Amino acid sequence: MRFYLFSERVEPPVLTVNSNSTINDTCNVTVTCRGQNTSVTSSCNNRTCSQVGGESRGAETSTVPLLSVYVAGGSIICNHSNQVSWANDTKDIVELCPMKSVSSSVFVEKGQDVRLDVQGYMTVKENLKRLNIFTWMFNTSDNVVTYIHEIETQVTRKYQGRAEFIEGNFSLLLKNLTEGDSGCYTAAVSAKRNKDVAKYQISVQERVEPPVLTVNSVSSINTTCNVTVTCRGQNTSVTSSCNSRTCSQSGTKQTTTMLSQSGYEVLSSSSLLDAP
Repeated sequence: MRFYLFSERVEPPVLTVNSNSTINDTCNVTVTCRGQNTSVTSSCNNRTCSQVGGESRGAETSTVPLLSVYVAGGSIICNHSNQVSWANDTKDIVELCPMKSVSSSVFVEKGQDVRLDVQGYMTVKENLKRLNIFTWMFNTSDNVVTYIHEIETQVTRKYQGRAEFIEGNFSLLLKNLTEGDSGCYTAAVSAKRNKDVAKYQISVQERVEPPVLTVNSVSSINTTCNVTVTCRGQNTSVTSSCNSRTCSQSGTKQTTTMLSQSGYEVLSSSSLLDAP
């Protein structure tokens, strides 16, 4: 005698994200997988999922559909199955986990190199899927490097010889910078939607010229030396009154005479003992 078991095709499950956070480059997500009057809540990270409270519900050898939650190919997968069918819902981990992409300001001397890093690169690296695209862009529209996971790395022609992509940690090395390289550099992952993972505001500047400190007047009252000086540098100047201990700029209280030009600070100092 033969027994036949008839089952309906399972309904597509729904995977819901309850919470997500990133700690030390590790993505932590709590999800609920729902399907046909049953559900499973699991805690997942970049590599694995563990059900809250025990094993997944259901059994493949019964008529009860099986729900399971696991990590594969950079996604959290909610699988709903029985003996005759299966269906799933997925969420990309790289899109779930917040990664720091706050713009960082970097000042670089003209002619020097700079390396731009992705702080959460381990999360990106572990969860990139085949054909996912990672890019470094200049001012949001000019591609510097395009990396197609497991396929190729392509440096845009205008940056060849001046830009180098480090595949191991997704860093971008920019070489021999000029003022024209100043701007915003953004690293992004393209999956179902683009996600920025790093952002830098680069300012390339020339080395400042040495300042010149000129003594305007000198006097000594009650053993206190009083000197008026002018500090000049790159089309700007500061005049200050100084004694043996401190200097005060004309109209502004300052403990140090300082020039500021294009983001660089130039300190000019002279010993009062050198005054006549």
